[in-house]
Amino acid sequence: MNYNPTIEIKSFKPHMALSEETLAFTGRLYIDNKPVAELSNRGHGDPIDWSIVRTKATNNDPYGVENPKAVKSFKELNKAIASAPTAHTKGGFDLDPDMGWFLAELAELTLRRQRDKRQVAGKSWVRFDGHDYDDDGWHVFKIKWTPENRARLEERRGRVVESLNDQVASSCGPIKFAQVLAQMGVDVESEECINR
Repeated sequence: MNYNPTIEIKSFKPHMALSEETLAFTGRLYIDNKPVAELSNRGHGDPIDWSIVRTKATNNDPYGVENPKAVKSFKELNKAIASAPTAHTKGGFDLDPDMGWFLAELAELTLRRQRDKRQVAGKSWVRFDGHDYDDDGWHVFKIKWTPENRARLEERRGRVVESLNDQVASSCGPIKFAQVLAQMGVDVESEECINR
């Protein structure tokens, strides 16, 4: 896949009390760390609203104009989404990706990452060697996860075989275009997708 920029929603604010059929949120879309569009959704099942970021206001143009670089980036993103292969959803449907669906998946992914970071903040979530854990089973300690604290835990409790803190840290790097497509059910490893 040739087109695979970093894509993220900064200043992301979910509004769970307003979320009925879809995630209500506000935020700003960035592509390769450059602002592209303001995003919002009211949470009533409507599509996501977006508006291209504007240039600074001047005396001649008090509202500014759509930033040409942002317009170009948004069009490139839209073209890449439109040319992506059909997504095979978990519900068994085959759907063609579109901008609204892509942005909704990006918002959900951003929310999940935000929650994961909050969950592990200031705590150490670990699994020790020699213990049987169910899928949700963790030992949780009210200490920040650091190499020093890991060593202390291993000295007192045994070898740490897994850390939720490490998993969250590794999954919270930059989001790439292909990651969002994969979340939607697009086989990003397929020949069809790679050759686009």
